[in-house]
Parts: sequence; C-alpha cells; structure tokens
Amino acid sequence: MANDETRQDSSGCFAKGCVITILAGFTLLILFVGGAWYLYHKAVERFTSAQPVQIAIEPVTDAGYKAAEETLNRLRVATIYDKRETIEFTAADLNALLARHPNFATPRRQIRIAMADSIMTADMSVPLDRLRLPHLKGRWFNGIACFSFEYIYGQFSLTPKALVANEHPVPQLIYSENFVSSFNRSFTRSFANSISRNREGAAFWKKIRSIIVRDDKLVVMTEPAG
Repeated sequence: MANDETRQDSSGCFAKGCVITILAGFTLLILFVGGAWYLYHKAVERFTSAQPVQIAIEPVTDAGYKAAEETLNRLRVATIYDKRETIEFTAADLNALLARHPNFATPRRQIRIAMADSIMTADMSVPLDRLRLPHLKGRWFNGIACFSFEYIYGQFSLTPKALVANEHPVPQLIYSENFVSSFNRSFTRSFANSISRNREGAAFWKKIRSIIVRDDKLVVMTEPAG
C-alpha cells in the first residue's frame, strides 16, 4: 500500500512538475512581457480570452492509453527504486496521459502535444483562474507554443520558437537572448522553491537527471539520488 501511494505521488509530481508547469510558465512568459502594469493589463486583454476554444484532439484508444501508462510506470519504478533509466515518451503517450490519466486529465483543459525536429508544439485551451493573478479570473489562454526544452540537473532551458496567443503573435521581445536567459533563471528558481515545499516532489526530482525534447520524443533520464 505504501508503494502504491508513493507511486501515485510520483506520478502527480511528474504531471505538475513537467508538463503543466512548463505550459503555465509559457503563459506567464507571455503575460509578463514588458513587466509594467499597463503592459500587463493590455497583455491580458490581447492574449487571453473570456471563452475557451475547441482543440482538435484525436480519441485515445485503450491500447494507446495502456502503452502510455506503461511508459509512465517505468518512470515511477525507476525513481522509486533508484534505477538508472532512459525513458522516451512519444507525443501519443503525452496526449493519452493528458486525456485520460487521473493525475493529468482535467475536463476544462484541452492540450494537444506534437514533437518533431527536437521542437515541442503545444496547442492549448486552458483556464487561467488558478494562477491567482489580477484580471485572470474567468480568462482562458488559447494559443500555440513551439519551443525547444531541456532540463538538466535542476536547470531549465526553454527557448521559444513561435508563440501565438488568442490569434495574436506575441512581441518579438520574448525571443531575445537576454529575455530568454532571464526567464529561464527565474523559472528555474521558482520551480526549485515550489518543489522544496513538497517532500515527495523533492525526492522525485532528485532522481531526474535530464528531460529533453529530442527528435520526436520527450526523453527522461533518471539516476540514483545522491
């Protein structure tokens, strides 16, 4: 029973720490362009919507979901038993987990993932209420984010390639080297602070050596903690 609970916690940490946190981070990246209150308010009006949109998501078959769950279980086992493993998630795996896994699926949120040429593309319609920032209650982020992504020994490196929110391309500022570097430092620090307040999450992430979008897969490498 204890192992089952630990495994469920580990899965939840992976869900919140990897996929959802990354997407929320890009939402914040868009909303905080410029940093000034005036620009923030304008960004909310321009880049968010009062209504969700429908994302074309292919139905997940039982076989597809079973394969994705087995891949996720390999990650759980590797972190629980301090194994050194390389585990690859396809876009189909991620979409199946986002659609049906209890730690990932949310009825109000729609996300479709694609990966090619070491670039992840996320087509999203997600509510922003939980961010608890001014003017976001009842607002939705409807957009597409294309980015390269690496997480290596606790350091995030996210590089936007194309970002469209509410049918508007975001300002060119976010593609600048200075802005991206500043965002990655801030995002890494915020993520570390968040994980440090969660014992199961901290234990899980200590065993994650790297997460990289490589070719058409999300590649996770684990190693024994310490």
